[in-house]
Amino acid sequence: MLRWSRFADVISRQLELFQRDEAELIRQCEEAERAYDRAERDEAEERYGDYVDLVETGTEALADLRWTYAATLDEDAAEDYEQAFNQAVRKRLPPFGTEIDLRVATMPTMHGESAVVRLLRKGSSFVALDQIGLSARGEAILRRTLQAPFGMIIVTGPTGSGKTTTLAASLALINEPTRKILTIEDPIEYQIPGINQTQVHPSIGLTFASALRSFLRQDPDVIMVGEMRDAETAHIGVHASLTGHLVLTTLHTNTAAGAVARLIDMGVESFLLASSVRAIVGQRLVRILCEHCKQPHRITASDLTQDHRYSSLGFAAGEVVHNPKGCDWCAFTGFRGRQGVFEVMEVSPLLRRAIGPKTDASDLEQVARGDGMTTMTEDGVAKCRAGLTTIDEVFRVTASL
Repeated sequence: MLRWSRFADVISRQLELFQRDEAELIRQCEEAERAYDRAERDEAEERYGDYVDLVETGTEALADLRWTYAATLDEDAAEDYEQAFNQAVRKRLPPFGTEIDLRVATMPTMHGESAVVRLLRKGSSFVALDQIGLSARGEAILRRTLQAPFGMIIVTGPTGSGKTTTLAASLALINEPTRKILTIEDPIEYQIPGINQTQVHPSIGLTFASALRSFLRQDPDVIMVGEMRDAETAHIGVHASLTGHLVLTTLHTNTAAGAVARLIDMGVESFLLASSVRAIVGQRLVRILCEHCKQPHRITASDLTQDHRYSSLGFAAGEVVHNPKGCDWCAFTGFRGRQGVFEVMEVSPLLRRAIGPKTDASDLEQVARGDGMTTMTEDGVAKCRAGLTTIDEVFRVTASL
């Protein structure tokens, strides 16, 4: 098993860096990465590195910081793979007068145990809906559908794309004393006063599906399901949305339109989806340029010739984009903070008629774009033109879409 005392020492040392110079933080992380590369395979010592591109320096960024550690098990514990497989543990540390939740997920590997530790400051406030990066049209659609008495709103994207943050911001918007809101999550990341939040516990039979069945006997107005993982959960959620409940949930799909095809593949009838789904949000996260040091660059004809990405995204000679530079404020990374790029697909009457048993995601996306939807790539380009991010960031998260 993991040596928690050693883990606590490592994490406490890293947290102390937030009280020092920000540039020193990055230097320490780079040294740790180099030390990791030099370590021999048979060394039984803790090794750690930091994903520098995800670092948001400053003490206020603890809620978004993701550290990746690699720890080594004792030989006896390493042999017991069944016991060591995919552990998920939470632990609290009280450095500097605040509590930090440590979400630890582990996986045995050939030369030791790989562990991912997510740090979340207890009681950290969630981002408001108008701060996550939605366009004016997308925000208006989401606000309107959140006021509906019943139906389903789905947020899609890969792990780490900010889906939980979007759901938390949405729930906070409709959190009123007259509404009973129940959530089932794995785990509970944002604690929202006034909302009844439940965490899954498979060992006692508390799963997404079983919690949903219990929720329907609790007379809720709004139900939030952390993820539609299986057909049973999907069926119960869809039927709940058709019987007077507003259901918010997430799916792991690449695009907003892909959520419909995914639910049909899980066995949900297409006519039920056409009647229940009100809006689908697809999203990714891009790094935001540092306001103190970003450098403007006017695109030239030579740029268009040498880098075909400009023309593929619709840029023309004479337009201004911005590039990262690096300064003390951003710890010389050129970026500070992250924001979402979105596509919000409202299920209009035209789109409802397009949903069928053999619906193709690309066909639905074409219909939605005809209704005015902007894709994640187009939203990213708009953020490039606004000087918020770079063309590299947009391609990093949307190139495969």
